[in-house]
Amino acid sequence: MNEQSDPKALNKQDPTLDELLKEARQNGILEGRLTERMTGIRLLTMAYRQLGLTDLQIIERISTEFHISTSEATLYVYSV
Repeated sequence: MNEQSDPKALNKQDPTLDELLKEARQNGILEGRLTERMTGIRLLTMAYRQLGLTDLQIIERISTEFHISTSEATLYVYSV
């Protein structure tokens, strides 16, 4: 019997519903974490600006506090 006529062989190639649900859940969790990070950075950036910090100072603090590179922090800070 070849793979084309064996339904079990075809199922091994296709993800199961459980696998698809698990992947969708993990993607949702990741998206939620990224949204929360952006919200936190946005709020902190606005607070730092109200305190009179320069963008460079804000970028350095965001980079340190969120453990991200200064280039990534720069993108976040200037998107606010």
